[in-house]
Amino acid sequence: MHYFSSASEVFQTLKAAMKSLLVFGDLTIHEKDDNRFLEKLEKTVSEAHNRYFKPSETRTFLENNGFHVARMKTVSCRKSYLSLMEDKGEYFHVSAEQLTMCIRAADAQAKSQYGLTDTELTLYYTVVVATNN
Repeated sequence: MHYFSSASEVFQTLKAAMKSLLVFGDLTIHEKDDNRFLEKLEKTVSEAHNRYFKPSETRTFLENNGFHVARMKTVSCRKSYLSLMEDKGEYFHVSAEQLTMCIRAADAQAKSQYGLTDTELTLYYTVVVATNN
């Protein structure tokens, strides 16, 4: 969802085309990340991202677009900054210094929520199973 400039349009198209179930997963913001640190981090390393959703925002978005969320689960995954740079840094011409500056600027809440260390962080993925209403 975080790549779409109009997630509503995309999901309305999916809803019209789907037969029974929609199953998808996406990188999500920590549920209590009110400062949206992950968006700041991702905008530092990638120009392609539009907006991230919290798991609760994902549920609300889907329900507001005519889906019934049958099941939803958020899982965590540790990722190294080196891997993050390999994934996106070179492609978007981001330096390790830019990433380091963003991480160092994180407040205590973000450091705790994302388990920021000198070498890695925790990312969250939300997997959803939904049906047409």
